[in-house]
Amino acid sequence: MWTKVTEARAALGISKAELLPWLDSNNGWERKQTSDNSPNQSGIANVYKLGIDASWEIDIFGGNRYKVDATTADLQTQHAQLHAAWVTLTSEVAINYLSLRTLQERLSIAEANLSLQENTVQLLQSKYNNGLIDGLGLNQAKYTASQTKSTIPTIKISIEETLNNLAVLTGQLSGSLEKILIEKKLFQILMK
Repeated sequence: MWTKVTEARAALGISKAELLPWLDSNNGWERKQTSDNSPNQSGIANVYKLGIDASWEIDIFGGNRYKVDATTADLQTQHAQLHAAWVTLTSEVAINYLSLRTLQERLSIAEANLSLQENTVQLLQSKYNNGLIDGLGLNQAKYTASQTKSTIPTIKISIEETLNNLAVLTGQLSGSLEKILIEKKLFQILMK
């Protein structure tokens, strides 16, 4: 994207230069050995040439001015596209960052729930073994714990995918942001 802006800027410079007169010089110096026919000369001659050409194309119908206006508009278009790309990139980073934090919070809650549910299963298992309750409550607790346990790998995979997305969006290698983002220090890397 940046190369398009540079290209448009160069085209504008060329268009503006066509409005101005131009000068061209053709200079030279030459040292020659002369014939010895003349008694007044030493046999060596220095020859200097100086040539200057000037030209200016009068823009009667405004074609060159319109060309400058068109290249100026093209440069502005390229700048706008560059800024649009920056906005898009920034919004994608923000969306993925918020998704990552949401997924991390979901994982934390799911792990805490699983711990509580496993404690409940152990308590109900103890009661069932002592004949204090029937197996229905125990089976329901085991089922709930297994459902919670099955969601954890899916959340972890989503976290890994989001970390990889953020690495690509910020121009980093996959896995290089994991330590920073797991420790919730994204802004430190963005400020470098």
